[in-house]
Amino acid sequence: MAQSTAIMLAVGAIGAGNEWIHGNNDAAAKIGVASLAASVLFAGIEQLPGVGKPFAVGLSVIALIGVVFGGLTPGVPSPAVQILEYMGYQK
Repeated sequence: MAQSTAIMLAVGAIGAGNEWIHGNNDAAAKIGVASLAASVLFAGIEQLPGVGKPFAVGLSVIALIGVVFGGLTPGVPSPAVQILEYMGYQK
């Protein structure tokens, strides 16, 4: 398995899970399919000689940071905000 595959599947699981919890089942399905397609695409990019592997892994890490700290859908808070609110920290 390529190094970026696990990261991209985590991106899809976190994003789709967050949307599913808030009742956006259609968006959750779309995010799951898109992250699966992106993980296959990034696995192919990793096979390019030279800068393929660092590019794919770096971009997948940026996507992971974005999905954890940024929101995908307006009105749905990011997972990081939800965890902070659950722990008692208010906005």
